[in-house]
Amino acid sequence: MAKRRYEIDMCRGPLVKNILRFALPLVLSGILQLLFSAADLAVVGRCVSDTALAAVGATNSVTSLVVVLFSGLSAGVNLVVARLYGAGDHRGIQKAVHTAIALALIGGGCFAVAGLLLSGSILRWMDTPTEVYDAALKYMRIVFLGIPASMVYNFGAAILRSHGDTKRPFYYITCAGALNVGLNLVFVLWLGMAVEGVALGTVISQYVSAILVFRCLLYTDGPCRISLRGLRLYKDVTAQIARVGLPAGLQSAVFSIAGVLIQTSINSLGKNAMVAYTAVSNLENLVCTALNALAQATLCFVSQNFGAKQYRRIRRVQRASLLLSLTAGFVLSMLTLLLGDILLRIYTNDPVALVSCKELLLVSMAPFFLCGIMQSLGETVRGLGYAVTPMVSSLVGVCGLRVLWIYTVFARFPNLTVLYLSFPAGWIVTSLAHFVTLAVVWRKLPKEDAPLPNLVAENP
Repeated sequence: MAKRRYEIDMCRGPLVKNILRFALPLVLSGILQLLFSAADLAVVGRCVSDTALAAVGATNSVTSLVVVLFSGLSAGVNLVVARLYGAGDHRGIQKAVHTAIALALIGGGCFAVAGLLLSGSILRWMDTPTEVYDAALKYMRIVFLGIPASMVYNFGAAILRSHGDTKRPFYYITCAGALNVGLNLVFVLWLGMAVEGVALGTVISQYVSAILVFRCLLYTDGPCRISLRGLRLYKDVTAQIARVGLPAGLQSAVFSIAGVLIQTSINSLGKNAMVAYTAVSNLENLVCTALNALAQATLCFVSQNFGAKQYRRIRRVQRASLLLSLTAGFVLSMLTLLLGDILLRIYTNDPVALVSCKELLLVSMAPFFLCGIMQSLGETVRGLGYAVTPMVSSLVGVCGLRVLWIYTVFARFPNLTVLYLSFPAGWIVTSLAHFVTLAVVWRKLPKEDAPLPNLVAENP
């Protein structure tokens, strides 16, 4: 049977070409999502006020805390399904995909309720300035309503990515994002809403993307097809997803907690600092999107080849991933610096805020290729089944260092540039830890490959 047109054979064929085929739709998806998010901020900042922009920025680190926790779990879904696919275990794939969607629905609903109840307390704990508190609270409560849809999309997209299908998630997020921009214009410019209009547009678009990916899984061919009656939590599969996904999710969650501490520190510097951080963070995420896409490709390729017992190819995957991550990190960060003045004016025209933005952008972008090294090495280790080790390395090397920096160096020199210097230091320390771990893991892998199983999924 021929390969379906959306799939990529990760265990055969040229690696660089296939990794790029896998990663490019993810890069485009991530950039579109960031551009749509930037459109949210641009509409608020240019059509409402800088106070409204600061209110939206003040909530980002909190709402992303929940999203990244489940995104980590979706990495567990990706790894588990990819391994089963590489091993040709079609019955196991069926159990995994039904467990994943059920987990997304249940977990997303629980976190949405918790977010609605705790939003006010969280914003007060973060020392959100009084002038932006009411708008931030309104925005956060509406955005939390979209958490279940966001989780369904992330888990569904992870299932599709596990066998190389990154195109359809790209199509779905493009449709949803375009709708988001249109709704922003309708709600804010036509109906005269403020932050609540942007939040409603975001939530509606999230449910559209969730419906599209859910419908895809209902009608797709092969073992990834789901049925409503089959949705349930299989204990053994839930344990496998949790074993891999929880460390990744907890790592991302602690990263976000560190982000909350950073946001709190920035809040103490006033509104201009908050506007600068919000704008630069969004530009920084454009580069991070490409690195994240290559990291996801690394995880998928390593996981599927591990399931197929193609150990020599795993080494080639790691080398190709590292080269691509270094190249992408350097080229994109330099491009962002060259276009920085134009891009920053999308968010604000305030001369004082722009000065802070430009200084912060230089400190952020110049060493960003180090982040690519860290992610490539870490996802290789995770794809080989060592989920806890990269989590510990990242928590100590990145989060621990940032928190220590906030309470020592930043406390002594409270400005944005000093705060951001903690980022490259953390990337270097964590990359070294991943490298040592990977050197140990390589010695444990078998030297001989097994015969490749039938990787073409049959209809269930």
